[in-house]
Amino acid sequence: MLPMNDILFIQHQTNMMYPEIIPMSLPAIMNRVHKRFPVRGYFLEELTETHLRNARILILSIHWYVSIKGAIQTADWAKRVNPDISTIAGGMSASVFYPFLLRDSKIDYIIRGDGDLPLLFLVEALLEHKDVSQIPNVAGREFVADEWQAAGQDTLDSGDYRTLDWFPTLDHRIRRMHTRYNGKILPIHPLLATYRGCPMPCENCCGAAVTQKALYRRSPLLRSAGPVAADLEAYSDDRGCNFVSIYHDFASLAEESYTREVLGRHYDLDVYYELTRLPSPAMLRLIVETFRRGTIAFSLDVRHMTSCQLVDVPALIDAINLVAATGRFEPRLCYLRQGLKENKAYREAFEAVRQATPCTVYCSDWWWEEENPLPNSDGLCTEAIYHACMNNSNRYQAWNYLFRLSYLMNYHAPALNHTLLKLFRYAYGGVK
Repeated sequence: MLPMNDILFIQHQTNMMYPEIIPMSLPAIMNRVHKRFPVRGYFLEELTETHLRNARILILSIHWYVSIKGAIQTADWAKRVNPDISTIAGGMSASVFYPFLLRDSKIDYIIRGDGDLPLLFLVEALLEHKDVSQIPNVAGREFVADEWQAAGQDTLDSGDYRTLDWFPTLDHRIRRMHTRYNGKILPIHPLLATYRGCPMPCENCCGAAVTQKALYRRSPLLRSAGPVAADLEAYSDDRGCNFVSIYHDFASLAEESYTREVLGRHYDLDVYYELTRLPSPAMLRLIVETFRRGTIAFSLDVRHMTSCQLVDVPALIDAINLVAATGRFEPRLCYLRQGLKENKAYREAFEAVRQATPCTVYCSDWWWEEENPLPNSDGLCTEAIYHACMNNSNRYQAWNYLFRLSYLMNYHAPALNHTLLKLFRYAYGGVK
């Protein structure tokens, strides 16, 4: 007999690289609900009509726009099976497109902006049959709440970003992927939660400071060093965890004292560390001294991946060679095809770095989306952008299959996989 679960979280069909990829803050948001009301997470293929008939609330994440279609389809199915079920969606794309999603789908409520506390309040009100129209950040079919609640430092620091016991299959799959780990760090849990948003001023990024202000009505937040270090210690002590990914770089953006507090000990972990800016040699040494081995990703751009302003190329060469000299870390140079094709200085810098260092190269274009749904000053996108994102939501499906195939080949035939990746880089990005 299937268990009764009042609250379901469904990992619906989404065109990310792996179905196991979840937004960085999602565990903290769901754990906050799970502490009060039992939540059960399922992948879409696990979900049955019995699950839906027994549930009162269905929660969906629409963080990336490639998740929109899958969320709409799942909500529609849930309502057909159980018309009384309340469907909730949150995430960046849900926020910027909330009027259209409420109009075009069976999603009943959208959490706009930060969902840490508003989702808990909404779930509590629905289960206790209370009025939901005044809950901060919530929009429904017939109302948009006036009150707004942005995440603060206490909310960020108190979140549990590690625990996945509310989603057993996801936890099992991720641990299996860690067990099969063969030196190629995957963009799956754990993604170390450091920043909520990014302080960089890039115009074409949804995580940038100006976008955060419009969408979340706050500045980017940096999680306190103590909780971040505690997470790393917990992952290091977990025998089922072999690596951690750090995409929100603090070594080049935060105060040096912050970085030293987080990286003040050795962690029994491999790491993928994606630098936003070029850090000082001291901070770079601290990264490679802290972890077992891994990949350090550099960029030619001062603003990370915008191809608008080059870094100090000699300093970049020195930094890459410093990492390579460890013998434990692979320095990676991320590049943009557009920069190589249209910017002579960018191309010359790229070639200079490749000739002077043993770095590998990685084309970031295929996840650097030109059609990022950037909100206006009111935190919303137009209907035209909404339809464009809907039309493009399947564009990465083939890439996803190739990415997963590359992972399997890296595990079973790493030498062949390396050769094929070199051919792919040449065919796709023109890099020999």
